[in-house]
Amino acid sequence: LTFVENEEEKERSLPLYEFCSSVRILIRNPDYIGSLFIYEPFDAFYSTAFQQAFYQELEREDFDILHYEYAQMASYVRKDCPIPQILTEHEVNFAACRIQAALKTNVIQKFSWYYNYMQVMQREIQLLQNPDKVIFMTPKDAGYFAGSLPEEKISVIRTALNENVFRIFSTHTLPARGDDLLESIRACITRTNETLKADEP
Repeated sequence: LTFVENEEEKERSLPLYEFCSSVRILIRNPDYIGSLFIYEPFDAFYSTAFQQAFYQELEREDFDILHYEYAQMASYVRKDCPIPQILTEHEVNFAACRIQAALKTNVIQKFSWYYNYMQVMQREIQLLQNPDKVIFMTPKDAGYFAGSLPEEKISVIRTALNENVFRIFSTHTLPARGDDLLESIRACITRTNETLKADEP
């Protein structure tokens, strides 16, 4: 179950049907109405239609685990759901806002992005309380939430990259390789099972 921005993107998603037992795609049409005073990168991805589609899928089939991609999807995490729920945090949004604030030389723009940083930080920390487990791409990203999320909720699995295609610019973004990646995934699954007291992996 996923969003696309337009019909052209919907056509590009056709290869998914080859790999997934079920695919459901909706055009993103958020309920949220933008504001000049509030920077909200999360509600811009919330829609009643998507929420209803999500509930329909939960009623249609039994799932062993629910996986949410990006903090923007955390709004759909159900607090009363007995199914283990995992969220992958690909980018810490409030950290990105803070970087923007540091880069701006215009005082008004700097203040604006710092305001966004404070606002998004509160909202992002609040949203990430809901999943059973949050997976970060780097220890640095996970460190932003130290003290804000329970330690047992946090896991780090480095993104695996094809180094023939992508250049590695920094050791801070060093990707997982082979057995290291598999071991990280196994460890995350094991910790999740232990946290949720699951009978089976």
